[in-house]
Amino acid sequence: MTLNISILMMTIPIDFQSSFHRGFCGLLCGAMMLIPISGPGEEEGLPLEAGALADTLSSTGFLIRQRERTADLIAGLEGELEMTSDEDDRDDIEDRLEVLNFLSRELGTVGSSESERVRMNANAARILASVTGEEPSEKLPPFNVLFRHIVWGSLFGHGIPTVKKSARDLPSGESAISESPFLYDPTSRSFYGPAQLSAMSPNQISTLDIDPHHPAWLSWSAIETSRTSRLTEFESEMQRGMTRYLQSEGDLPHGHSYSLSRARRVLFLEEVYLSATSPKADTEDAYGVEWKLKWGDEPAVEPVASRLYLLAGGRETDLVFANGAGKAGTTLILNEKGTADKDEEEDDERHAATVEELKSALLDFYGFDLEPYIYESGTITEGNVSEVLGHLATDGEEKYRPGKLIGRDWVTFKESGVELDPKGFIRREDGAPLADAIARNDRVYRGLYLFDLWIENGDVKDGNQKAFYRAGPDPGGEWQLRTYAEGHHDMGLSFGGLFSSGETNRFRAGNKFAYAGANKLRFKGPVLYKPKSWLDATWADGKWMARHIAAIPESQIREAVAASLWPDFVQEVLVYRLLSRRNRIAELFEIDRRGEPASITAPSLSVALDSEASRAALEKRYGLPAGALAAEMRADRPSFRKKERIVRNGVIASHEDSLLMRALVRHRYPSGIVDRYRRHSDRSPLAE
Repeated sequence: MTLNISILMMTIPIDFQSSFHRGFCGLLCGAMMLIPISGPGEEEGLPLEAGALADTLSSTGFLIRQRERTADLIAGLEGELEMTSDEDDRDDIEDRLEVLNFLSRELGTVGSSESERVRMNANAARILASVTGEEPSEKLPPFNVLFRHIVWGSLFGHGIPTVKKSARDLPSGESAISESPFLYDPTSRSFYGPAQLSAMSPNQISTLDIDPHHPAWLSWSAIETSRTSRLTEFESEMQRGMTRYLQSEGDLPHGHSYSLSRARRVLFLEEVYLSATSPKADTEDAYGVEWKLKWGDEPAVEPVASRLYLLAGGRETDLVFANGAGKAGTTLILNEKGTADKDEEEDDERHAATVEELKSALLDFYGFDLEPYIYESGTITEGNVSEVLGHLATDGEEKYRPGKLIGRDWVTFKESGVELDPKGFIRREDGAPLADAIARNDRVYRGLYLFDLWIENGDVKDGNQKAFYRAGPDPGGEWQLRTYAEGHHDMGLSFGGLFSSGETNRFRAGNKFAYAGANKLRFKGPVLYKPKSWLDATWADGKWMARHIAAIPESQIREAVAASLWPDFVQEVLVYRLLSRRNRIAELFEIDRRGEPASITAPSLSVALDSEASRAALEKRYGLPAGALAAEMRADRPSFRKKERIVRNGVIASHEDSLLMRALVRHRYPSGIVDRYRRHSDRSPLAE
């Protein structure tokens, strides 16, 4: 198949071409070479039709077959383990056995209720498909579909079916066949059947909740109970679990607690590795706990997106943090001198011991220039060890005691982010696809369509939907996997933009974001993937998720946005746009916002630059070096303004129009604030 991309681009309005950046054509050309003409085949083993699937998952016979298959797989892998001497192969087999043994224990605890059988059969089917490599994989779609997702979806919106207003309170009748067969009846502790659903109206069906033990989402009552403390409690759960695990391993003294905020202040580089498109490295803290360190356009975005996911009702996701500048953020201790000498040029891992080696590794693997991100660097000496390692946890591993780090190089950054990898306490695996029969018939996975459109998360491939296993001690004190959950992972491509994330001015608000079409509600924004489960979403599924989004109060949206560590005026604009989109969703689905105003005022903000005192106050407020604004004035004297508007009607000024913005990008936010670092074109915001 051939296609003239230049002719294709001529069909796109000029202003739209600009909004999608110059990298658009390159991505589409690359996609043509990489993607299959046809999508993956239908999943095997489970029927797709709702009634047949419900019968299968509620079947005791299917449960017995799952037990037998699990036992057979365990026996086979145990035999394979005895015959295998390769350490990597043994590690892989042992990991799979750990999951299967957990599943075997879970399958043995199922009671007599229908909901328990359905939940266990569904979880087991997905776990087994993951362990055996049978789960369907959501690939980039054919070119014409990819074009529709990105361009057509941005111009005209992605659709969720609607129901005529006159029919929303009438019995659904035959149309109820499209609804999820796993809508929970708390009275009978089972699921509503087809006859019951057909007698209900679409509005009534939209109020039906999920199994309270759903692996991916909390029930409405659980969310309402924990709403005010959801984020702090999630972090507290992680800290408590890590404390118990590290104590059991002897890596943390009893009576001490693992602190997320303290542990990530000083990290030790393990390696820079090649993976996907975002620059990253593996590090560990003083206790040996692993953290992924990231640079580029995602570190400020992902912490916000993951927190909004939890606030909406997500059961599990990554714990990610944006770092402050310099030692207020994370100090990275590089490898011992000479470590990188063992690296081969063709290796996909590099072990940097100097800042130059770190910069070289990121440039080679990602085409990423680290230099603008570096805040300070140096070598640890007896004279500065107390200052450089002032935030180092002192109850960690012996090899990370300050005296043993003399001579190692260190570096801090203007902007970076970290993601906790709590191995031992939480194990994260692939295997929670949004394309299999279970997902396509489940309200949560179908409803996630609206959530991801709300935050404009354009990268919802199956690899970014994970299974999370939490571990804990058994009665004998041995740690093993104890619970299973599912959740979104890697939500960094959100809040506007496709080739770079967090382009707040492109994150459309109100009517520019969503509108009512003839047969569908439409939500504008580019996405790369539309999982099959999204295509099965009904109006009732959408309204169910809309209630979750509409219920997030402004105070909690502000709490989530504050995790970006962006300047206060940027946070204000992002909060405004999230609230505006939230309110528009509530309006389209006719959800009462409990007396809150349906519209909010777009923020505007000006700053004064007319005196040394006012400039000094701004420099202190935004972490700029003294004299930075005066330097920008000298370089821009012909257009110097004593007062400049940095936000006008919810739109942030660009660095081309604002001296303050230019200074912020140059000295504090190298990924940019409006115009962002673009990973596909190796372009920085201040590039000409």
